[in-house]
Amino acid sequence: MKKKEILPFKEWIAAFLETREYEEINRFLNALPVQEVDLESTLNMPIVKGLQLLDSVNDSQTFTMEESFRNFLDNIRNPGALEFVVPNSLDPILRDYQKNGYKWMKMLAQYGFGGILADDMGLGKTLQSITFILSELPDIRKKRVPALIVCPSSLTYNWLSEFTKFAPDIQAVVVDGDKTERSKLLKEVKDVDVVITSYPLLRKDIKSFEKEDFHTVFFDEAQAFKNPGTQTARAAKKIKAAHRFALTGTPIENSLEELWSLFHVVFPELFMGLKEYSNLSRKQISRRIRPFLLRRMKEDVLAELPEKSSRWNRWNCFPIRRNYTAPIWPSCGMIR
Repeated sequence: MKKKEILPFKEWIAAFLETREYEEINRFLNALPVQEVDLESTLNMPIVKGLQLLDSVNDSQTFTMEESFRNFLDNIRNPGALEFVVPNSLDPILRDYQKNGYKWMKMLAQYGFGGILADDMGLGKTLQSITFILSELPDIRKKRVPALIVCPSSLTYNWLSEFTKFAPDIQAVVVDGDKTERSKLLKEVKDVDVVITSYPLLRKDIKSFEKEDFHTVFFDEAQAFKNPGTQTARAAKKIKAAHRFALTGTPIENSLEELWSLFHVVFPELFMGLKEYSNLSRKQISRRIRPFLLRRMKEDVLAELPEKSSRWNRWNCFPIRRNYTAPIWPSCGMIR
């Protein structure tokens, strides 16, 4: 009988360190915090850490997920199946994809996650956000912590108008005016449901805003802080809120740094620093953000959109106006 060859200890260790299994175990353990428990039966970690290790789980048989974690992943990937009640006043108004967007926000909020709603322009990101706030109104009033809307200066009163139109029960206020007026409004934020401000005023009043606690913050046109080194990005990062969402209709898939900057504000736990993030492949980034970025294009929901309609109006032009418009509009006074 041939004897088995026994390697000296030093050679055996050297051979083991070169194996793929060791590399996977080493990479896995280096990504985890120290845990003083028996690891033979289970390994407990924060959910966010589990999300960061999905690549290890899916690419090998070294680690497996228990059923509860798989159910969690199913929930965040299919929020439309969850039973979140749509506010009665908005239920007849919302289209199905908007209801799914609302449920996606509710699901993320339930787990304490942030997200980016990146629907195409015109698909109702504002309405979906108002629906979420209306559903949380009892909690907002009980805790006396308002929701915060941060948007470009040109949209502050548009947001106020949308609240008046779709949720008149919500008491919303726009923080604007001179410094004295803004300071007075900020001292009374606990008496309102929603505070609306602009990015320029957020930067100016950040010392006041960072002292307040907010229930939810929505960053509209969030590409305003796509550069992580700007004053706007630093101010947005300082806002304290239990739930954080970014709204943008601008495609962000082609700019990885912009994507990191947005998540660094609304869900910083999803990725580490920019240096570590830059070492991830596009595939790894895409898999990790998939549950936390919702983007629907118009062609995706075309069947739910109303048909295009046209209306003709006629008016009389002054003679001098007719001379200028006649070459363009032979029948002056007709516009579509």
